[in-house]
Amino acid sequence: MPLSRLTVWTWLVAAGCTGITTPPRVDLPAVRAPTPAPAEPSRAVTTVPVAPPVAPPGVRWEPRVSSSLGVPLPTVEIKFPIAEQRISSARAAGYQVRLKVEHWSLGTGGRGVVLALDDCEPRRATGLEERLGGLVPAPLTLGAGEHRLLAVAVDDDGVGVKPNRAGARGPFGVVRFYVGERGSGEAEEGGLVLLAPTGKVAAAEERLLVDYYLFGSALGPELGPVRLSLAGPGGEWQTETRTPVWVSGLGPGRYHLYAELAGDRSAHAERTFELEAPP
Repeated sequence: MPLSRLTVWTWLVAAGCTGITTPPRVDLPAVRAPTPAPAEPSRAVTTVPVAPPVAPPGVRWEPRVSSSLGVPLPTVEIKFPIAEQRISSARAAGYQVRLKVEHWSLGTGGRGVVLALDDCEPRRATGLEERLGGLVPAPLTLGAGEHRLLAVAVDDDGVGVKPNRAGARGPFGVVRFYVGERGSGEAEEGGLVLLAPTGKVAAAEERLLVDYYLFGSALGPELGPVRLSLAGPGGEWQTETRTPVWVSGLGPGRYHLYAELAGDRSAHAERTFELEAPP
């Protein structure tokens, strides 16, 4: 059987040959290509159309246009508890939060005032006095230690009214207080609270309101932006904004929303909510 040049060269190297010259060319017999088989008669082929994959509807973030509130703007104050107050554990659940609200109405819908205790979901104030324990969702209870209470006026859409300038009086009030032993930590200069959405939400007109509130002496209307991350059925979406936003294109299901002040992760909040299908 004829040997190829590669085979001869391989044998020489394996035998320890060095300093050799290229082996003589070995001519291989010509190889004739096989005769192709006769083609079969052509057959008609029916193409079945395949529908392209349907992409899920896109999620869109749209700034919520501010409505005119008129003048004067509302003023909201927390009269009790006072800043740095210590409330005994035995009295905490029944302690009465007292508000002072001017140039604004109270109610369960439309304009009103919401109260946000720590990271709990905000709740509407139905009067100028609210039980402190009622601001904690069951089955949780008001634990010992440091707490923060925010009261803020909201407009007809449930959007928090923002102050137009820094000042002692405005559309929100915030206090730090203690249950049980009083702490010794430094008071926070500011923070971020999610006002919307909350709980089970029926998306009005197939869109969802996302609103947040920045507060504190070091924060102001010009600070931001806030980074929003929303995860749920169909994916995860992000945006940065300085205003409340409408989110459209979401389907029913459970969602998780995370918000943080860009460049300052100490000011952040998160919320899990259920989006119900519109009727």
